[in-house]
Amino acid sequence: MKNKKAVYLLIGCVTIVWGLIIYRIYSSLATDEEPILPKYQPKLNGITVVDHTEDKHELHLQRDPFSSYNFIATVYNETSPQPAKTTKPIVAKPIIQWPTISYRGYINNRKSRQKITIISINAKELMITEGSKHQGIQLLKNMGDSIKILFNHETKYISIK
Repeated sequence: MKNKKAVYLLIGCVTIVWGLIIYRIYSSLATDEEPILPKYQPKLNGITVVDHTEDKHELHLQRDPFSSYNFIATVYNETSPQPAKTTKPIVAKPIIQWPTISYRGYINNRKSRQKITIISINAKELMITEGSKHQGIQLLKNMGDSIKILFNHETKYISIK
């Protein structure tokens, strides 16, 4: 009997503590009051905007009294803009028509420790290794989730489908 009274007393204390915690959380989240913020009104009275793009000042440079060399001021004349250089016309690269290539996955060869890549070129499935060529397409690298291939001196990454 003695232990049951202690258990009931502890259960009551725990429910009171949890009730207070839940009440405080609810009361802090359930406030409908908006925080009072002061209104910001910038003062523009007496401010004038000055355009400094036309300002030109002559610099009166004098020698540094603490240095040991003599300073000779040089005045640079404004140079006229030089004519634009003619550029060579940009030669457009020929558009390479890539065949339909999709990466299907790879198989690890336990004997040779190579990845045999399964790709589909124009709906024909092939199994090739890194560095091998087929129909002008060379497999450069197999990263597992994607492959790097070379076709007509152009490189492309293809991810797994």
